Amino acid sequence: MPLHRAEACPVCVRYAKINEVGNPYYRKVTGKSGTTIEFDGEPTLLAAGNDYLDLSTDPRVTRAAHDAIDRYGVGITGSPLMNGYLDIHAQLENELAEWVGKEAGMVFAAGLLANVGPLAQIIRFNYDTAVVSDESIHASLIDGIRLGRPKYVARFAHNDVSELRAGLQKVSEKTSNILIVVEGTYSVEGDLAALPDIVAVAREFGAEIFLDDAHGVGVLGAGRGTAAHFGLADQIDYITGTFSKSFGSSGGFLCTSREAMHHFAAQCPSHMFAAALAPALTAAALCALEIMRQEPHRSDHALHMANTLREELRALGFDATGVTPVVPVSLKGLFGSDGDLDLLQKEMVGAIEAQSRLLSEHGVYANPFIPPGSPDPLLRLSVTAGFDDDDIKKIVDAFAALRETIPGFGTEQPAS
Repeated sequence: MPLHRAEACPVCVRYAKINEVGNPYYRKVTGKSGTTIEFDGEPTLLAAGNDYLDLSTDPRVTRAAHDAIDRYGVGITGSPLMNGYLDIHAQLENELAEWVGKEAGMVFAAGLLANVGPLAQIIRFNYDTAVVSDESIHASLIDGIRLGRPKYVARFAHNDVSELRAGLQKVSEKTSNILIVVEGTYSVEGDLAALPDIVAVAREFGAEIFLDDAHGVGVLGAGRGTAAHFGLADQIDYITGTFSKSFGSSGGFLCTSREAMHHFAAQCPSHMFAAALAPALTAAALCALEIMRQEPHRSDHALHMANTLREELRALGFDATGVTPVVPVSLKGLFGSDGDLDLLQKEMVGAIEAQSRLLSEHGVYANPFIPPGSPDPLLRLSVTAGFDDDDIKKIVDAFAALRETIPGFGTEQPAS
């Protein structure tokens, strides 16, 4: 079998072109505390993290992690199936299930594993399963669908319920085993799934719903997630999430019915054969969950700060959208790169790298996104419960400076 030839690989070629104009990704982090992150020793406001409740460095959470290390060690060195299932794993599973409104829970070593493994197994429940998914779902969900190898696949435009209905109508003519795959809160768009309409059309066609709520749990529904926000937890068949967002830790989970969970316990490789979630991470997630229960003001504050930031950026003329702590700022059409792949790979990447660098010079870090990671180029901002008015002002001032570098931007009318 020939070795991989980078010069013949389109992905490697694209990555090489990114490096030619300046790579805004894989920056080396040398420290982090609360809302401050260090890149090569330089402190910067982390305006693009997922630590929505500001818990990753909370003393109570870090203390719980230390205590778990003292009791269990740093690692499990075993799978849950054999010798890796701790009492605190069981406690976390039970408390999570109750929190999001389902009967049973399962904890995974990573959020990706909580999507890929269960989703593939659900598809394999029946040989003729059809999957209908939102086009903006996370990469781990796409991988789970591919691994499950459904007999029929359909996609619908982001949050377009009419297209969802059309897809369901099409696959329902071939099978009655249908699974709808969506996110509750979308990580790039910063918007919510049209869950009430999705549930209604799903029930009309007898379809099940798989909901990835990685960015919703801890933030919406008083912390219980997007399904709880809409009062629909009992109508969602499978809810997954991660501990690397609002929990400030790492790992993932699945919550569903007890009956379905029996199957996953016996037939889900990403849980059965992977080393169990580390004790420190498990204890940290348990502590974070307790803080979510006791301090709902954290999510309220994060949402308030995000709304304030959106309003301030719109006043500058930027297209800042979303309804969650995620605040995407669209750069579509600002650099003349629309639709041209070569310009996409060089001019657009070079421009967004320059923007990221300018923001960093003003002490602000934002996530740069380019196609195919997002439909259009954008800078993804997100705020946390640790933000205050001074942090918002710092971001707005940095974008005001950025605005001056964009030709013709000052003549545009502010976005509505």
